Amino acid sequence: RQPYVVFCSEMAVRDALVDAAASLDPQEDSTQPGFGVVYWSPPKGRTLETPFGKILGRAEYKPTTTTRNLRTLVKILR
Repeated sequence: RQPYVVFCSEMAVRDALVDAAASLDPQEDSTQPGFGVVYWSPPKGRTLETPFGKILGRAEYKPTTTTRNLRTLVKILR
């Protein structure tokens, strides 16, 4: 699995993503809500192929979300 954090600039968008993820198979798209974020762990190498990955790719979410993998966040925090 590859851990990601989806940052949302609007709580309504975060809530919509959490709601959409609730109906997905957690074995394929493991997600957890956080404050202003969604934690996501898709299978490594399949981020664009999973159902949640396809949801994130929708034009409606692009202006209000950004996704970073955990390694990138650790580097930024150092």
